[in-house]
Amino acid sequence: MAIPVTSVKGNSGKAARDTFLKKLVVLLIISLCCAAVPYFFGEKKKSGTPEEYAKFEKEYANAMSRGSKQKEAPLSDVAQIKKEGKDGDSKNEEGTKETLIEFEVGNLSGIEGKTGKFVIKMQPTWSPLGVERFEELTKASFWDECRAFRVLPKFVIQLGINGDPDIQKKWRGNAIKDDPVVHSNERGTVTFATSGPNTRTTQIFINVGKKNAFLDEQGFSPVGEVISGMDVVDEFYSEYREQPSQGKIQQQGNVYLREHFPELTYIKKTRFL
Repeated sequence: MAIPVTSVKGNSGKAARDTFLKKLVVLLIISLCCAAVPYFFGEKKKSGTPEEYAKFEKEYANAMSRGSKQKEAPLSDVAQIKKEGKDGDSKNEEGTKETLIEFEVGNLSGIEGKTGKFVIKMQPTWSPLGVERFEELTKASFWDECRAFRVLPKFVIQLGINGDPDIQKKWRGNAIKDDPVVHSNERGTVTFATSGPNTRTTQIFINVGKKNAFLDEQGFSPVGEVISGMDVVDEFYSEYREQPSQGKIQQQGNVYLREHFPELTYIKKTRFL
């Protein structure tokens, strides 16, 4: 808006100047307010630069006030846990015998030859039917050579489609009933994936996010927790995200995954401790 400037003289000229300046200040304030409204109340444009994304990731991590409070046992303590289980028939606070399962993995960070181990403790008081199925699959060496085909940082790592389509076919129609959710999906917990009520078969996911409690309301009941080697779990290759087709894995198994997604982290072998 253009404001005309008038030349005045004497006292009347001073008063006119004062009036003019007041009007100018008011107009400037109004203009600034109008410009600020979209900024404070409008939709802000999201930045997509790597630097700003990294800043967001850092702020997101710092903002996670609700995380898993479980203490992870160092790998050096696993032998002691195993010894207690043999010598003292170690039990958890509910009086149930503990079962520990060690997972050896390959292709950590997508690097061939890079391996690691993590240990899962079964929690039958959380999900008795789920634990029974998990141990059944472990005894059958089902997890061996299974690829982590869905890896979403700060959320979940999903696996459990066998690399041999014939083996997978035997389990696909053998679903178990749901267990009620009595423990939250905290970081480090292990849970069966589902496609609806009473559809748990072989697919599992590890919660790597700290804000996955919303899964509780959807009926996902954890069967155990990673007590050692969570740093190894965090190194599962994640660049493929959700690209692998579950349908093609079911049909072609590891032949399909090795050809199209060779860097996927996979389970080398499992064993009871």
